Amino acid sequence: MTAAQFVERLFGEIPELFGDDELRALWSRPDTRKALLKGLTEKGYGQDQLIEINYLIDAEKSELYNVLSRRT
Repeated sequence: MTAAQFVERLFGEIPELFGDDELRALWSRPDTRKALLKGLTEKGYGQDQLIEINYLIDAEKSELYNVLSRRT
């Protein structure tokens, strides 16, 4: 899978995984953020790959939350 395909797959599945308000609520608490990241890893979106996405979408200085909240 190419990096572009990975990003497209992730952004395509994000709305199915959680809505904007739900993501904000999950991300705001350390315990639920950890569970969210674990769930993403189980779905094939490991933290290293998620961080790499920052570079692919020219958002190197953005927090992972900002990347996950983006919609294509």
